[in-house]
Amino acid sequence: MNRNLALALLALAVVAVFVAGNSVYAVGQGQQAIVLRLGVPDRTVNVAGEDDAGLHLKLPFAETVVRFDRQKLALEVDGQDMRAGDQQHLVIDTVLRYRIVDPLVYLRSLGDDQAARARLTPLIAGALRERIGAMKSGDVIAGVHDQITSAALGEVAARVKAAKMGIELIDLSLRRVRLPPADEAAIYERMKAQRQQEAAQIKTQGDTDAATVRAAGDKNAAVILAAGLEEAGRIKGEGDARRAALYAQTYGRDPQFADFYRSMQAYEKTMEAGDTTIVLSTDSAFLKYFRSGPGK
Repeated sequence: MNRNLALALLALAVVAVFVAGNSVYAVGQGQQAIVLRLGVPDRTVNVAGEDDAGLHLKLPFAETVVRFDRQKLALEVDGQDMRAGDQQHLVIDTVLRYRIVDPLVYLRSLGDDQAARARLTPLIAGALRERIGAMKSGDVIAGVHDQITSAALGEVAARVKAAKMGIELIDLSLRRVRLPPADEAAIYERMKAQRQQEAAQIKTQGDTDAATVRAAGDKNAAVILAAGLEEAGRIKGEGDARRAALYAQTYGRDPQFADFYRSMQAYEKTMEAGDTTIVLSTDSAFLKYFRSGPGK
């Protein structure tokens, strides 16, 4: 009998613990919750404008708790194929950030994050496709996104509000914009050909400019050389004239010195090469200054 009583008390304790565990629930600071009584929403906990996070009581078994994030949520939609205004296909990755502001409406309208994704993705794609279709692909790729995303966000927000989804949109951004792989390779080759053509044009222009500069330099050099030769001829002429005058003056004063000077010039011209061989008799007048020196 005592053993049966002990087992009964143990069973009651287990049931009490189980019931107590199902009578308490916790809601974190970053969460908001809806308490469902027999599947029907009964009350909300820690929603926007309230601060009642922590432990709460509920009817065991009859009430269940559905929790939602109170912070910002991000919906990433990758690989959307869109066509720009110049008919160029683009592959676009987007991020929509939003917040659940009315969990009851969110639960009735969407239910969970998967349903929210299914409803929001086509709205985002439609709004972006219209804006991107009015722009050139180069502008979209280059990062001119603000006017695209702001207009698309306004359109999606208006549709969300009209559909009463219980969420508030925060921002929409294009995380990545790229060309399809096949188009990317073709455009790269076209850009490469254009750059090579530009390089050839620059080289041709450079060669033309270099030829012009060289021609101008050669002309200036010829002018400078001609002027130098002319000046050298003038100076040489003046020197020759002065030498002739000095020679004539010296000849008038000292005929013997003039004769000696002429002989020295003759020696210089005759032996200028350095290896000249002359065969003369010893009494030749040409060698008189070798035999006796000047003044004799």
